[in-house]
Amino acid sequence: MSQMVTRNAAMSSVQPNPVFYVVQSDDDRWCVEAEWTDGTIERIDTFESHLDAVNWVTTLSHEWLRERT
Repeated sequence: MSQMVTRNAAMSSVQPNPVFYVVQSDDDRWCVEAEWTDGTIERIDTFESHLDAVNWVTTLSHEWLRERT
C-alpha cells in the first residue's frame, strides 16, 4: 500500500535514491516512508513495532527500490 504526497520542490529528470524514514503513526504503529529528491513522500508500509520497520529499511529497502526502477 503506497501513498504519495508532494511537497513544493524543484523537479529533476534524474531521480536518485530516496531517504527512508521510520515514523510513528496515529495508531501507535510504525510506518516506513521514502522521501524523494523532488519532495514527494511515499508511505511504503506499516509495522507493529519500531524494530520491524527499521529491519525493513536495513534488509528489504534495496529490493523495493530495485523493483521501482
